[in-house]
Amino acid sequence: MKAKPFKFRYVNELVGGFVLLVLVLVVAAVLVAGKAQEWFVPVHLIKIDFPPEGSLGLQVGANVQILGTSVGRVTRIMVDEDGFMTGEMSVKGDFIQFVRTDSEVIAKKVFGLAGDSYVDIAKGTGPLLPEGASVVISRDKELTEMVETILNQIEEQTVPLLDRVKALLEEYRGLAADLRDPGQPMQKMLASLEGITASLNQGQGPAGALLKDEQLADQIRAMMSQLEQTLEELDTILKDVRETTSTLPSMARAVEGEAQQLPGTVLQAQESLREAERLIEGLQKHWLIRKYMEPDRVASPDWTAVPMTGFSTKSAPDPAGQGATP
Repeated sequence: MKAKPFKFRYVNELVGGFVLLVLVLVVAAVLVAGKAQEWFVPVHLIKIDFPPEGSLGLQVGANVQILGTSVGRVTRIMVDEDGFMTGEMSVKGDFIQFVRTDSEVIAKKVFGLAGDSYVDIAKGTGPLLPEGASVVISRDKELTEMVETILNQIEEQTVPLLDRVKALLEEYRGLAADLRDPGQPMQKMLASLEGITASLNQGQGPAGALLKDEQLADQIRAMMSQLEQTLEELDTILKDVRETTSTLPSMARAVEGEAQQLPGTVLQAQESLREAERLIEGLQKHWLIRKYMEPDRVASPDWTAVPMTGFSTKSAPDPAGQGATP
């Protein structure tokens, strides 16, 4: 008898082993998924009593938070036999220990005034909440207070403005009444102004005659043209003045330099004049020239040379009493 081929000998065992391996993998996948989804975490159910105004925007599946952490969902919302809305929410794991009999349960919005509603449970300090007990949920007081504060601020800003508008309207009504009353000063002034305007248009009175005088108008136009020409000339003069003014600093510096050198120049001129005086006196007293000079000038020891403007030219007396040696 021939033996069976090897490839068919252990087929049943292989199939059974493969099936068992698949089952193990499926169970492992379920366990991993259950752990990731927290399927095996104990869940505690808490009943909710809504206020008379309704569910406060909460829906089935709304998030439940404790200390800012998501710990469950709103699982049910229903109406009891008395016509009041009730619900049920789940709290997972050990977070149930934060829910106490004095815990405050508030319905809030994700973005304050907008967004989905969620349940926020404040950490309490009283006894633990018994199993199957219910909590009363309330509206967010912070939101209500914020809205009231905003409304109060708007009222504080708008009420004075409305009062001012009301006062302005009252003044306008009074002014309109005065304008409609012919006996009021405003109407009299308007009537007088209308009469003056009419008389001016008709050329009555000195002012009207001036307005109607064509010769005066021509003279005014001529004066205006002359004024324009004068302004143009004045503009040219101002430009020249600005150009001249721009050269004043350099001129002032040059004058200052000359003024600093002037005392030395004057001193040199005085010394030159004294030397010239002494030379002239010596020539006058020389024996070759003395006989041609007037005797009184030669003999006088106090002879004074011809004066020059701004300088004293009186010669000093000769200590020897005689002329210079040739």
